[in-house]
Amino acid sequence: MGKADAYIGFLTDGLGYVCGGKGRLGNESFELHYALMEVEEPSASLEILRVLTEHREYFHIYHIDQVAEHIFSGFTDREERFTGDEWNLLAAFYEAVSSRGLHNLEDVVLNYFSSVGERAALCEYELKRIAEGRRSWIYIGRLMDGAAAGWALEQYKKGRLDDARVRECLYFMDRDNEVFRELRALYGEKTGVQIEDRPWIDYDALLRQGKARYQSAITSKETYFSLLDELIGLYGKENLTEKDLEEGQAEREQNRYDLSDIRLDYFRHGTGTVQEWRMRAEREWEDVQGYLLLEWLYAHEHEKTDVPAAIRAAARAYFDRNISDTDLSRAVRWETDESCRVTERRAQRLLYFAWAFDFPMGKRKAEGILACAWFLEEGRIRALLERYFTEEELIVLVRENMLHHALKGDDLSLHLRYCKEFRIRECAECIRKIAADDSRSEWVRRRAIEYFYQVIGAEETCQAILPWTAGCLWIRFLK
Repeated sequence: MGKADAYIGFLTDGLGYVCGGKGRLGNESFELHYALMEVEEPSASLEILRVLTEHREYFHIYHIDQVAEHIFSGFTDREERFTGDEWNLLAAFYEAVSSRGLHNLEDVVLNYFSSVGERAALCEYELKRIAEGRRSWIYIGRLMDGAAAGWALEQYKKGRLDDARVRECLYFMDRDNEVFRELRALYGEKTGVQIEDRPWIDYDALLRQGKARYQSAITSKETYFSLLDELIGLYGKENLTEKDLEEGQAEREQNRYDLSDIRLDYFRHGTGTVQEWRMRAEREWEDVQGYLLLEWLYAHEHEKTDVPAAIRAAARAYFDRNISDTDLSRAVRWETDESCRVTERRAQRLLYFAWAFDFPMGKRKAEGILACAWFLEEGRIRALLERYFTEEELIVLVRENMLHHALKGDDLSLHLRYCKEFRIRECAECIRKIAADDSRSEWVRRRAIEYFYQVIGAEETCQAILPWTAGCLWIRFLK
């Protein structure tokens, strides 16, 4: 296994670092994501799951769901089986993602338990916790598939499940399941209590309605806070806490998927009680709405349907209100190739909205995009630049910045890429100095060498740069 497994403690410490926001250096979320995706060892993978379970706010870190999917795919492919505390950790992780309403990750975990024949064991585990007085009933619903239903029937016949736990199973079972009818009849014989058929509920329709209401809410301050007040009212507590939301699940009981999304917003952005967060969110609605729109668009990026007109209109309104007084050229301050300070977070939302919807931007304002490589993936930053500028205009801007500004980090990397592609020879000397400077980061120097090799020539590269580079850096470049 690779270095990621050996340095797992360093990587999991990084989760708290990128989540906290204080003292952030650069775009560490991306780098941490790529490193965590290299983890393979079961012990290292379990450590990631332990940290996520204990710090549930980490579930909202950049693409952390992909890391969890990678871990459980590895477990499934290798047919990894766990016992004791390790098995309990996987069960606790299931509860953590379920209580957060992270349904995609619920599926990932349950698919693993099914693949190793442990889904019924997980169901039994949660039923035992119900008997102990814990609120594990909120986790049973997803477990009651055909196999778990058959297991519950056999256990009840053998006297290994008590009446109370069987009633919980019956509540969540598919009514059309033959096992349900047999178990219900057996339960009636033993207890004398007949469980009536429930009216059919179109959960898909309720889900669509809830998603539509939430979608409308993030475009309207009044609607959003009306839903938030509904969520608070469901619990009836003066000081509604994160723990109350995790244990209560009142909105799920009523199939209010719109309120479930509001609840997730609090988990992502809230501190203190829900009421305290409500006051802050109302006071800072402009920023809050910007984040909500950005998160909604990120979450729906890969859907084939068009973005709803109301979402686009809200993004355009936010863009128009903020673009004129946002200085993109000063939004990120690079101190070294690895560290930077973000001074204007509106820039990320503005750039994403401009990229997604082709919003117009004046050339003078758009020049600042060259200093915003930190905010978006390089391909998207380039798409924006190449939308607003011709190749000739970009050559002028890139050459000017390279010759007259001390570029660092992602901004320098973007400029080096353009220098190579546009074959800007006037920048050769300043790029040579970067490549030869052993105080610069290796990844920057490698990109500088790449420019020199492809634009200036192999022989010139050997003469101008090789004497000042370590052998290991040169070997890695040649690879």
